[in-house]
Amino acid sequence: MDKQRNSSGWLFHIAYWSFVAAGFGVLYYLLNVQAYRTLSWPSLGVFFIFLVGADTKLGESQASGGRVMSSKCIVLSVIALFGAAPAAIMEAVSALVRGLVLRRSSPRKAVFNAAMLGAAAGAGGLVYHALPWSDSFQGPLFFIPLSAAMIVHSLVNHLMLGVI
Repeated sequence: MDKQRNSSGWLFHIAYWSFVAAGFGVLYYLLNVQAYRTLSWPSLGVFFIFLVGADTKLGESQASGGRVMSSKCIVLSVIALFGAAPAAIMEAVSALVRGLVLRRSSPRKAVFNAAMLGAAAGAGGLVYHALPWSDSFQGPLFFIPLSAAMIVHSLVNHLMLGVI
């Protein structure tokens, strides 16, 4: 029994830290491929404030049993307007602020949440920008890559949470 528990503990830690490394690897990759110097930093700051507020409110709603998807809408907006890198970085920093400052959860949990949410937003953003119609808002076709980004964001999020 102890041997089985010990091996499952090691497997958990390997999976856990592999996901953290993969999440921060996605963030590192995105920072290296996107030109972020030309971004509108005041606009991103406003989106970041909305994201932290939505994530904080989401955490309160989940504690009471409700479910709110407002933070995903904000992240998808940032993906469409600014790119994958700003969305992923905003998700990661928001998770760290929320986990370490606002909720005072364990650093290990905050780091995992930052990696998970950053990887999910980054993967969704990469899919969005790889598909056609993502470069123009002149017609409704941009909803096709945005929907794909939403699905990929959810799948990465559920995969990382499901395994852990």
